[in-house]
Formats: sequence, C-alpha cells, structure tokens
Amino acid sequence: MSFIKSRTIQLIIVCVVALAMIAQGAFVIKDTAYGADENSTDNLGYVDNQLMVTFKQDVSHKEAVDIVAFAVSEELLKNNAGAAASISKIKEGITLKKIKSDDNMMLVKIGTNLDEETISKELERNPDVDKAQPNYRYKAAADTDFAKATAQQTSEQQAQQTEWYMDYIDAPEALKVIEEQKNKKQQTQENQAGTESSEESNPVTIAIIGGKYEGALINNVVGKGNDIIATMPVEAEATTAGITSGIDYACSHNARIIILSVGRGGYDAALEKKINWALEEGALIIAPAGDEGIDAAWYPADYKNCIGCVNTVKYSDAYSMACRNEKSNYGKDKDISAPGTDIRITDENGEEVTGTSSSCSAAIVAATAAMVMHTDTKLKPAEVRETLVKTATDISVSDFDVYTGYGNVNAYEAVALATGVKTSAEEKTLGKTVAKAKAEKEGIAISWSSVKDASNYIVFRKGPEDDYYMQIADLNEDEMKWSDTGCAVGKEYSYKVMAAATSEDGKKIKGEGSDPMTVKFGE
Repeated sequence: MSFIKSRTIQLIIVCVVALAMIAQGAFVIKDTAYGADENSTDNLGYVDNQLMVTFKQDVSHKEAVDIVAFAVSEELLKNNAGAAASISKIKEGITLKKIKSDDNMMLVKIGTNLDEETISKELERNPDVDKAQPNYRYKAAADTDFAKATAQQTSEQQAQQTEWYMDYIDAPEALKVIEEQKNKKQQTQENQAGTESSEESNPVTIAIIGGKYEGALINNVVGKGNDIIATMPVEAEATTAGITSGIDYACSHNARIIILSVGRGGYDAALEKKINWALEEGALIIAPAGDEGIDAAWYPADYKNCIGCVNTVKYSDAYSMACRNEKSNYGKDKDISAPGTDIRITDENGEEVTGTSSSCSAAIVAATAAMVMHTDTKLKPAEVRETLVKTATDISVSDFDVYTGYGNVNAYEAVALATGVKTSAEEKTLGKTVAKAKAEKEGIAISWSSVKDASNYIVFRKGPEDDYYMQIADLNEDEMKWSDTGCAVGKEYSYKVMAAATSEDGKKIKGEGSDPMTVKFGE
C-alpha cells in the first residue's frame, strides 16, 4: 500500500486545514443539481452519501477505509469550505459492506455530504480502486398500478381476458408437450425397472427482484401446483446495492432464472458487472424493457447479458408496428416481446386485478424459459436464450426489429425445440399475389389483384444500394395499389407484394409473394 504511505505529508496538511475549518465554523453545502444522473432519461438520481466501490483484491478492510477517507479529505480540501473533520472523524463516518464475500465490490457509506460523482472520480484516481460510482436509484415494477377487475364482466368475459396471452404464446400446447414427455419418460423407467417410477420433480427456481405480481402471473402461465417452476420473491431496495445483493441471494439459493423488475435510463457499471457474474454462475437474467414509451437506453434490459422484454398488445395485425404497446420502451438493444397489456392477475389478497406493464412481459418470458429449462436441464443460459430467440413468433417488421425484437416469445415452439419434438401445427398459407409496377411522374406505382382470405398486403422493396428486400408498406385488404414516391431519378428498384393475414392467436399467415418487378425511375 505504498500509494497511501507516500501521501502522509498531504494527510497531515489536510488534518491541519480541517481543524482550522472547524474552528471557523465552516460547512460544505452540497449542490442539489448533482443529486440527479444527468445521463439518465428517468432522472432518478442516486442515494445520498453512498457509493459502490470495487477495490483491488489485495486491499484489506482497513486499507479500504483509509482510501475512502483520503479521497473525502482531498475533496474537502479542494472545496475549502464545509463541515470539515479530522481524518479520524472522517473514518468514524465511513462504513463498508461487501456485496459478496468473494468480490471486493462494496457499498460505501460516508458521513460527509459531498457530491457522489465527484468523489467517485477522486477514488478512481487511486490505483487500488478498480471502479467507483454512486449507488443509483431504480424504478421498481412493484410500483406499477393494477386496477381491480370490473365487477360487471361475466365469467366468460373474464376467462377470455385471462387467456388471450396464453393463446398468443401457445402455452397450452407447450404444457401438453411437457406432460407427454414426462409420461413417456416415466413409462420408460417403469418398463426398465419393472416397478412404478418414483422420480422426484426438479422445478426451476425463478427469483423475482423488484416485482409484485410476477409470481402470480408465472403461475398462471405454467399452472398452479405443477413441478415445473418454483418462484422466489427477493426483497431488495431499488438501488444498485440492493439489486446486486438480491442477485447474490438469488444465485446462492440456486435460482436458474432471475427477473430484475427494475429500470432506469442511466448506465450502471456495477450492476452490469453483477449480471455478467450471475450468468457465469448459471442464471438467466430477464428484465422489462420499461414503460416510458421511448427508444432510448433502459437498464438493465439493454445490457448484453440480460434479455430485455417489450410489452405487446392483443393485436389483430401481426405485421403492424402497433403490435407493441405504445407505452412500452423499444430499441435496438431490446431482445424479445411478450404480451403485457390488460393482463389479469390474482393479487395477494385474492382479488383479481388487471394491469399493463413490460414487467408482465418479462414474467411471461421467464415462465417460457423455465419450461425450456425444465425439459432440458443441461441447457446453459446462453442456449436457453438462443432457443427463445430462434422460436419467437415474428411480428411487426419481418425478422429482428427495434419495435418487438425477435418477436413474441412462443412457449410451444421453444419447448418443442428443446425436447426434439416436431411441431404438429400446419402453417396456413394464402395464395400467390399477382402484381405489376410502372414508373409515373411522381414515383413508381404498384398495383395487384385481391387474394382470398387476405386481410392486408405487404409491399417489399430492394433499392439500388440494398442487398435484400425490405418491408416498406402494410396496407389494408381493400387497398390494391401503392405508390413509392421516395425514388431517385435514374435508379432501378425491385418490388414484391405479398398477401397476408393474422391468425386468431396472433401468428402471421403469409401468401406466396408476387414475382419480382424491376422498374427504373424516370431520368
């Protein structure tokens, strides 16, 4: 610890200055503007006088206190005003708590009122500190409002409202596959042993941090009283320290899936580090995309090793960007979607409530992931993630898009892939679209004939600089023409038109696309 020893003279100077300031009755006033994270879209700020500090592995507790005390005294000296104290007094106001025993990440509380971001930068100047930052605040999904169900609704209406999301993710079909595989396995074991199988169940533990209704919703998806999942609510403050401690608790209690039902707009290095660590421990991390209706960054959903979940509605057009709930966040770093609008849940008081939140979407994705893990216990988190992405129901713009990610999670397809079972459902298709295109004064006009059972028509274009066709228009069933006015003079454009429809459970029904039409726009 030569760095500390080499600063002995400076420490003496600081002590002298500090004592002089006490004699003068000086005090430090913290600039309240620093209480908010300026890079955060939600402006939640951070906890006063608390830091998240990761020290080098060989730093002892006593040395860590010395490092923090020195940084505080340096800032007091720079300010040249404030309720200054001697180094010993500064140390008395410092407490350190390890986030996990095998890591030197600590929650540091200081008794001196200084700016958290500035003191963090001062700490990072010390070679014995890896990283320092404020203890950021988060929005918790537990604060989401769920309204009581309307008493006037009939039992049939309530059942329909409850089950729509089950149909959209094909949950009943997934549960049937799981049951069939379980019975088949038991029968095989009984035949081999000659006696009835007594195999113990192996439920997948899902930890829930920051949520309130996710335990209930997950049970709705997989069914109560099953051996597929076990939910584990984890109480934690909606702060960096609280969430990271909650992740530690979840991993130490064998959680294979962790739902982080929290969010903020600002980046949090300490939390991302903990998420990366949890993945190495074998836990799949899932988080809601947020409910601000923005395409800006939202954490932890946007971290590389976290599955960010977008909220979708009960749509009737699977090709429309309106599949996403307008209040749900979206963007290039969101991964997948799931129903999260008008979701009926039974609360802790036994009352039925209805709510809309991307945290509901995260819970449904987690339930699906648990089904996959239950069917194949050897799958690693990255493999489960790949299964969910690969089998998602494509909605909105074709393939991956910023509005819905890879599409709505599909429990049936995911479980079938994990178990090696071929899906039995036959894909319904529409007829081929016959179309033509010609250059006109204002652009290129495309027209086509109607196709039976089509509810909309999709126009695709490949421009002179494009490598593939891109969806550029989604038109109603009674619209049989469209004009492309965004063409450059002298350039060639190719088009295709495809008849489309949406099944009752939200799947895309495609027709055979028209033959390619290439047109050169006027000179």
